[in-house]
Amino acid sequence: MKITLLHGAHEQKSRSRFFEIISTIKKRGWEIKRVDLNELSAIEELTATSIFEQNILYVLENIRDLKSKDLNWLSANADSLDINLLVWHKGEVGKKQQNEFPKLTNFEKFDLPKYIFKFTENLYPKNSKAVLRLLHQTTETEPPEFVLALVAGTLLDLSIIKAGGSLDYPAWRKGKLKSQAEKFSNSQLKSLLKDLSRIDIESKTGGPNLSTGLDIVIAKTLQ
Repeated sequence: MKITLLHGAHEQKSRSRFFEIISTIKKRGWEIKRVDLNELSAIEELTATSIFEQNILYVLENIRDLKSKDLNWLSANADSLDINLLVWHKGEVGKKQQNEFPKLTNFEKFDLPKYIFKFTENLYPKNSKAVLRLLHQTTETEPPEFVLALVAGTLLDLSIIKAGGSLDYPAWRKGKLKSQAEKFSNSQLKSLLKDLSRIDIESKTGGPNLSTGLDIVIAKTLQ
């Protein structure tokens, strides 16, 4: 059994790699079968193939649907299964969960550059000068659509933390987000998210482009 698992904080690149693999496999004449765990267990899905069917790539897009019994079964039977499985996970798969997969699983991790982490960690009021500098550095290598999603995602995380909610992140990251969230008021977070939604719509309807919109929003609200 061959398993390739794509994960990491740079979701745009991991997603691009996901579609790249599928496209390459299709060009080879392989069949693509998506694993639907809403109807069957992973065991049932992956063992339902007819002995006359060959060259199939199974695709799974949410490892949270995999139950412990499925992972235990896959690990126990990996050597005897002639199956190819491609898994994409939104975000990073922790070491503990990686250890639940068969030993020969190929993990491809897509990390964000350090300056992007620095950019998101500096998103807080009265810090617009540093944020704008890091924003411009980020948009030199990343498309503005990705940067907008990155900022929105960070603000949503901060909103969840501020409201007392839980996030599936390592303790060190949750600690940093908590400290960052304390620098915002609830109204500031809501206003920023509203502004991001507005500039996204405006950029698609003849208004300022996203890069300009992000500059204006950050300069205005984080000054």
